[in-house]
Amino acid sequence: MKNNKLLSIAGVAIALLASANAATISGSGIVDVGGGDTLILGITGSKVASGIASSGYFTITDAQVATLSSTYSTAPGSVDGIAARSSLISAFVGLANDDFVTGGTVTFGGAIPGVYTLTADLGLLGTSYAGLNKVLYTFFGDGADLSSSAGLGLALHTGVTLDRDDNVATPDSNDIGLGIPYQALIRGATTATTYDPSQIFGEPTAPISAGAFQLVGVPEPSAALLGALGALGLLRRRRI
Repeated sequence: MKNNKLLSIAGVAIALLASANAATISGSGIVDVGGGDTLILGITGSKVASGIASSGYFTITDAQVATLSSTYSTAPGSVDGIAARSSLISAFVGLANDDFVTGGTVTFGGAIPGVYTLTADLGLLGTSYAGLNKVLYTFFGDGADLSSSAGLGLALHTGVTLDRDDNVATPDSNDIGLGIPYQALIRGATTATTYDPSQIFGEPTAPISAGAFQLVGVPEPSAALLGALGALGLLRRRRI
């Protein structure tokens, strides 16, 4: 896994906008239909149809986030991995969220598996706001929230910090764009996939190719595996 490689934002998109001197966060896995989109996949490789995408900041240092992310990515099911996961989640402050079902915008909203959209108008942040000048991240999970997710993904939005009003003097230049790079701190496979854009176009359309950002975690044992382990335990007891 190349966690430290800078990539095009292609799929994990985020932008800060200034609106009436307000700080607004928005992001989507769909940058431009058919133009380098990225879908979020669960730990088994299926597209996330219901989960959590949350953009925000950490209350710990970026170096600590990187270290904890590496520990979790290396061995998510180990004692250290579980502790790192807990520390990351507890230190994260989400500002804009999406559940992969309702969508945060009309354009890309609406239950397209693997596709998220989020947006939040934070208003004019006070000068003492705890998140000011913090680097923005997007956290992904396959549960109702990060704590209940079996798999997690984390992207650092390189060079994007939270400003109280985005510090943009010219309104026409307030959109820093969705093509900014990001650093994948927690990410599994990145093999190509496809999605059905019919809900975007409103009519039947051929599948569109996209990249993949897979979550990292420990899959739950299947029922068959649990049954086999139970039978093995029973057999061992009989032999004793």
